[in-house]
Amino acid sequence: MKKVFISIPMNGRPEGEIVMEIQEITNYIRNTFDEDIDVIHSLWTPQPNKSYPNPSVYYLGNALIRMGRCDTVVFAKGWKEARGCRIEEQVAIEYGLDRLYVDESSPVLCVYGIA
Repeated sequence: MKKVFISIPMNGRPEGEIVMEIQEITNYIRNTFDEDIDVIHSLWTPQPNKSYPNPSVYYLGNALIRMGRCDTVVFAKGWKEARGCRIEEQVAIEYGLDRLYVDESSPVLCVYGIA
């Protein structure tokens, strides 16, 4: 079974919009690959308590823990502008994870990359 992590910009976006994009990418991936896919994302990470001076680092750390369970990472539209997604891409490169990218210029969902 292929385990796929979705790296998606979240800062400043409504949860409903993020959920819809995750579902669209999930459906595309499941319909494209000829194998069972387990999709993992980091949308529902528990809120950090007040002892965390930088919540962004807390969320990134949780995302990297989830990404560590995967062999492929899909980068959603806008990932290049999102600091956390850029860090996730660097980790994927450094640790040899397969990488797929949503085509920013395509009007329909299209994924390309190194898999």
